[in-house]
Amino acid sequence: MIKRITAENYESGGKIPLHFRPVKKCPMCHSTFNGETMSSVIAPYEFVEYGETKRDWALYVLHYCQVCGLGFCGIYSQEPDRSLGRVYKPVVAIPERSEPLEFDPQIARLSPAFVKIYEEAHAAEKHDLTLICGMGYRKALEFLVKDYLIEKHPQESDTIAKEPLSQSIRRIDNLQIKTLAERSAWLGNDETHYTKKHDGYSYEDIKAFLEAMTAFILYEKTVEKAFLIPRK
Repeated sequence: MIKRITAENYESGGKIPLHFRPVKKCPMCHSTFNGETMSSVIAPYEFVEYGETKRDWALYVLHYCQVCGLGFCGIYSQEPDRSLGRVYKPVVAIPERSEPLEFDPQIARLSPAFVKIYEEAHAAEKHDLTLICGMGYRKALEFLVKDYLIEKHPQESDTIAKEPLSQSIRRIDNLQIKTLAERSAWLGNDETHYTKKHDGYSYEDIKAFLEAMTAFILYEKTVEKAFLIPRK
């Protein structure tokens, strides 16, 4: 979708008609966005390319989302267009709220803290904070492991809550879940220390292991549910 607007020139104050491609989703509620605008301005900016300082114009548009009733700023840069000559394409929309991740309701009920911590780590990753998101995934692992065990052994909840993660992991009977948790903890510790013991691995592997862990937990719950059906 290409829209036509008249933007104010930041330097001269004059009005300039131009075309732009609005962002497709509201960065606040993540609903499909129709491109509604409240005001717009073009302003120069400088950037360095191949060691040379260059100057171009950026389009700043104040948008309004009819779905969530919030405003946000869309920043656009120029790109060539065969039919229109120049069109401004979206670069970023701010402010931005992280889009909620979809977890199975059974995992959310088992460990709501795991889901919340994982979402915050994911938000850090999405903002290129890749040096700290791994620590967040490591913390999410600990809550998932302990909540999983506390559900199975409620009479030992206080002990499980206070003991080191490594000790909790040793309690896990399911070999697949135990292996994934153990390796995730190893890699998570690497994310918090100055030197790494496991080169070639990163927070991406922790995420993959956590995803597999939740899948095995769901499989386990499904089997437990099946065992509850009496023979008739």
